[in-house]
Amino acid sequence: MPITPEPSSSRKKPFSLNLVQFCLGFSILLAALYNRPLWRIVSAEFSTDNFAGLLSFSAFCVFLVLIFSLCLTLVFFRYTAKPLALLLIISSASASYFMSNYGIVFDKSMIQNLLETDLAEAQELLNISMLGYFSYYAVVPSLVILWLPLNYHPPLKELKFKCISALAFISLAVLITAAFYQDFSSLFRNNREMRNTVVPSSFIYYTSRYLSGAYAVMNIVAQPIGEDAVQTTTNSSKPKLTILIIGETARAQNFSLNGYARETNPKLKQQQIFNFSNTFACGTTTALSLPCMFSLYNKSNFSTEKAEAQQNLLDVLSKAGVNVLWRDNNSGCKGVCERIETQPAQTYRNEQYCNQRECFDQVMLNDLDSYLSEKQGDVTVVLHQKGNHGPAYYLRYPDSFKQFTPVCTTNQLQQCQQQSIVNAYDNAILYTDHFLSTVIDYLKDRQDQYRGAMLYMSDHGESLGENNLYLHGLPYFIAPETQTKVPFILWLSQSFSDSDKLDRQCISAKQQQRMSHDNLFHSMLGLLSVQSSVYDQKLDMLASCRDL
Repeated sequence: MPITPEPSSSRKKPFSLNLVQFCLGFSILLAALYNRPLWRIVSAEFSTDNFAGLLSFSAFCVFLVLIFSLCLTLVFFRYTAKPLALLLIISSASASYFMSNYGIVFDKSMIQNLLETDLAEAQELLNISMLGYFSYYAVVPSLVILWLPLNYHPPLKELKFKCISALAFISLAVLITAAFYQDFSSLFRNNREMRNTVVPSSFIYYTSRYLSGAYAVMNIVAQPIGEDAVQTTTNSSKPKLTILIIGETARAQNFSLNGYARETNPKLKQQQIFNFSNTFACGTTTALSLPCMFSLYNKSNFSTEKAEAQQNLLDVLSKAGVNVLWRDNNSGCKGVCERIETQPAQTYRNEQYCNQRECFDQVMLNDLDSYLSEKQGDVTVVLHQKGNHGPAYYLRYPDSFKQFTPVCTTNQLQQCQQQSIVNAYDNAILYTDHFLSTVIDYLKDRQDQYRGAMLYMSDHGESLGENNLYLHGLPYFIAPETQTKVPFILWLSQSFSDSDKLDRQCISAKQQQRMSHDNLFHSMLGLLSVQSSVYDQKLDMLASCRDL
């Protein structure tokens, strides 16, 4: 009797894997290739020099693979397995590159920062090293996945097999957790940031939450605050011109004003400034810190959702009758300037301060007189710097400010000597020193028209290779002080301090006191003589120095 061959579609292919085997193998691949920062944390907790530590480390490896396998078993089906696997490989390779090379972790604020960056900033992160990394960690695994034959059961049998496998994964994970409960609980308790280093779960969770609108306040008009805001009169016929400069990625440790060995502030030290050297940021990313600086909420109770649902400092100043203008040389105001006057960059572009790639911060002063000539009363101008935005620090300043050499002239920071990274960063600080001094001189030149004041505060700091950390964005509770301690500088014209009866010696005595972003809201209201129920005198750093 002739044997009828099986249909080709149901014939098992040689060397093929079923879906559960594929999920298990792919989970091992994810855990092994894309989780280097996680394994550093785990190996530090479980020393592999002794048997007990090695056993705990191995148990955690198996536990992670089982959890990955469980999740993949639930989403990998006949027509989704390979497309999802390819997507996970590409995204995991991207995440692991930045985590391994720059020491960042993926949490809510980092995802928000990445997704809200502009094209120019994104391009600065691309380099040849990344292409090589992708070739090894994305292209090669993807080709293997595409080649790998998969064997599928009939739908009902497949579903039954997946359910049994999922139950087995859960059971084994529970057994391992029970057997190593003390070790695992110690690991999680001592390393709260660890969950944000797990690839791909960390970036998938926060990205999906962001894209689904969980971090946005939808269809809600920002609730008004400071409706009772009014300006008090002073004994002067000249209006106030206050320039508030928001720094970018400037850390306090590299300002010579704060004791840094290098002279990075040669011009500012010639100005009669007040330097608050013990100031801390609200967050470690622009997406979080910038709204927090202008929010009525303090760091302890701030969230971006709350900030979006409530008006901010600039709204209160505007209600009080202050003319408020926002000029930007960065990637936007993160919602802070939505309800006040802004000017497109082309309005004040001047090729004298620009190159083919970008404009330097000094361009924001260009043609400011035209705006001022149209306004009556007090004016507050907010200038949002490009500052020390990395990793291409060498692009943030004109060639004439390349004082510290050699400099790292690539965005592949891990390939540069740390000193060359610091050199490029310090040159950018040197340019900020020049820019701030230029702003002060601008105000001095107009003292016959205005009572001038300049306030400068950076949004967050930066890691420059210390402990193999680069850039910024670590969760605040584990972030080094280089990412959280920021420069904070105030300059007041004599006519400003005289009319407001500000004791300059009293202000000087406060320069070592701890300050933070929490002080900005109320100190600005105080500087502009704005009275309102939202004003908190305790957070106005100048209140006790004002002779009322």
